[in-house]
Amino acid sequence: MKTVYICSFAALLLSGCRSGETPADDAAAKQPPVSTVKAGPAAEQETAKREDSAMKMTVRKATEEEIAKLGIKSWPIWTYDPEAQPPEFPWHYDSREVCYIIEGEVTVEADGQKITFGPGDIVEFPKDLDCVWKVDKAVRKHYRFD
Repeated sequence: MKTVYICSFAALLLSGCRSGETPADDAAAKQPPVSTVKAGPAAEQETAKREDSAMKMTVRKATEEEIAKLGIKSWPIWTYDPEAQPPEFPWHYDSREVCYIIEGEVTVEADGQKITFGPGDIVEFPKDLDCVWKVDKAVRKHYRFD
């Protein structure tokens, strides 16, 4: 792994370093760089993993303890009836959403991931996610945007 030094303007003047170089080994260069950035394939893979997991939707069964701890029953309720509205629609998340499904059945697809959820599930949708909702049975859910 390669270490890249990013020099502040003051460190640049004192040490004579240029972007991407290690400061010269003299008294003036003993001032540490402003920040150190790790680069290389391992760092790129780590970043890709974080970005990939950040865009994943998650589903889990809620416990009564979790419902109480999160205050889910005080969250607003959203309803959607696929008989009165299109059962399938695209959606973009400007913010992260956590929701608790009271009733209904939904399948959501995004970036090769497909999840299906229903009553008793807590579902999390990451910020900036583009997806398609397919509502199979009318939905009522508590929801919160972060």
